[in-house]
Amino acid sequence: MMEGPAAVPSAGQAPLPARRPPGRRSGPAQRAVQRLAAALKRERPDVAVDADGRVARMRDLLVPSALPAAQGSGMLIDRPRTPVDDPLALTANCFLPWSGQESRLRLANLEGFHELRFAARCPTGIRGTPPQTDLLLTGVQDVVGVVTRVTEHLTVPRTKLADGYDHQQREPRLDAWYDLLAQLRRSPGIFRLLDAAGLAKHAIGLAHTFPRRRTALVYLFWEPTDARAFPIFAAHRAEVEMLRRMVTEGAVPLLPMSVRELWDSWRAEAPAGWLRDHLTFLLARYGVAIGD
Repeated sequence: MMEGPAAVPSAGQAPLPARRPPGRRSGPAQRAVQRLAAALKRERPDVAVDADGRVARMRDLLVPSALPAAQGSGMLIDRPRTPVDDPLALTANCFLPWSGQESRLRLANLEGFHELRFAARCPTGIRGTPPQTDLLLTGVQDVVGVVTRVTEHLTVPRTKLADGYDHQQREPRLDAWYDLLAQLRRSPGIFRLLDAAGLAKHAIGLAHTFPRRRTALVYLFWEPTDARAFPIFAAHRAEVEMLRRMVTEGAVPLLPMSVRELWDSWRAEAPAGWLRDHLTFLLARYGVAIGD
């Protein structure tokens, strides 16, 4: 994992765009939305994209190879006004064709799955709305949660930590994640791009929901084909690596990989014809550059 298109500098070394209010898209994020919308229009000229980069419904964002699994299956809620950079849509586009053949799926060197579920809620034990995991993969012994980011990691994180995390009784196996939350309380500016607090919520939720299973958290992130030209992507990778090392001793390891690395791993396994076609559709939709 983390073998990607950009060299990874030490955290803080790469120059970043000026800080923006939490949630406001940076310049690279805005260009990414424009390029992703253009790729969608080339493939689906019948789909209208509004000025905010949104389509009428999530189904409009599915690539042709993902549509059959979504039709009538109830696996995916067809949300209205979905942005072209929606992380759940990217997750669905990647994994919907694996429905019914989960046992053949490999993700971050993990396998043996028998069920996949999108937009799954894993309660943390803290009052409030549980974090929504984009994909939950379950097997006999293992549970893997997938959190996907398309342009969110190009924007100042805006996750807020409930006070309950400070008072919840710790599980020793989650010490690394709780130590992270305590450090974020003291120094909230450690991560400028990576939503480390949000990932901690997902890890705690997985462990709390599946206390007798081995759990892992896959952090899946999108990058443009010209990521090397933009320091923000190298800076993001540096933060991801820093977080991975901070929680490496925990019961819920962080397994980061880019979307392109995931697709390359599937291609390296001498894929069947359906998967080769699927990868072609995914590259056409998401393999875009954001340079002028």
